[in-house]
Amino acid sequence: MSAALEIDTELEAQIGDVVSEMIERGPVIRLSDSFRARIHKQWEDTVIVKLWGHTLGYRMLCNRLQRLWHLRGEFRVIDLDHNYYLVKLANTSDYLHVITGGPWVILDHYLTVEPWQPNFAPASHKVTSVVAWVRVPGLSTELYQLAILKEVCNRIGRMVRVDYSTQRTERGRFAKVAVELDISKPLETEACVDGVWYPIVYESLPQVCFSCGRAGHLMVNCKADASGSPSAPVSPSSVSSDVPVQVAAGVTEKDKRISVDAVVTPKPKYGEWILVPPKTRQPRKKVAPGPADARQDASKGKQTGSRFDTLATPVVEEEEIRIPVPGK
Repeated sequence: MSAALEIDTELEAQIGDVVSEMIERGPVIRLSDSFRARIHKQWEDTVIVKLWGHTLGYRMLCNRLQRLWHLRGEFRVIDLDHNYYLVKLANTSDYLHVITGGPWVILDHYLTVEPWQPNFAPASHKVTSVVAWVRVPGLSTELYQLAILKEVCNRIGRMVRVDYSTQRTERGRFAKVAVELDISKPLETEACVDGVWYPIVYESLPQVCFSCGRAGHLMVNCKADASGSPSAPVSPSSVSSDVPVQVAAGVTEKDKRISVDAVVTPKPKYGEWILVPPKTRQPRKKVAPGPADARQDASKGKQTGSRFDTLATPVVEEEEIRIPVPGK
């Protein structure tokens, strides 16, 4: 471990740096400003991370961070309660890369990264923001201008960066940008650009409430509607009697009911359509054992079949399409 990652727990304290007194509740320890500053300086290039919506073990996290961040120097991970971790970095360059980069995704979940803060309390700390990938499907490629994308992003959060493919206009199905989202606010689902409305879709958000539109919980645990007031179920019958509906002459009763239903059941703002479906991993194809495998199993007393089983069960790795050629 490099010297930059070491924490000196035996700093020399001068007279008056650490003083104490006894009160009824218990002992009180006070630090001088200079001694506190010396302690904090050791944690300058440290971040607080948490895998949002998923639990990951210490060793697994260390391995994932090494592959994810591609740091120039070493790093040190310290586990805390409630799935929080401190990550001390060896230099300021790596610190800036981690704190300003992202989104950082591990197992289809976002890794939240915050600057280190003194007296951090994992039990009471709440994640308030996350850097996430946001898509604008169908946005015309001529609108892939930084000024336009930045204006859209700053209306739904704070733009961090533009995806490489979008920046170079290599992919045209959707514009993709990294946005720092305030998860205490409802998600925006549409944006109007140059007179045309486009949907806004979010990647890898673990939990989204389709009632209030906030990330971090589901509808079953929601305590407020999109306006912030407690939500209450509303029956269509109670609403339809109070809704004035204009019906043209000559319209049948069935048409009247359809007209009322169209008024009292507007299209919801939130639903699964605001989330990118998670990637489904294809199961690995089973490969039939070859002659060598059969002989090996036979030596162990576990003969699985004859040596001709490989010929009877061909292994198909890729579908081959043959086009008939005339005259052959």
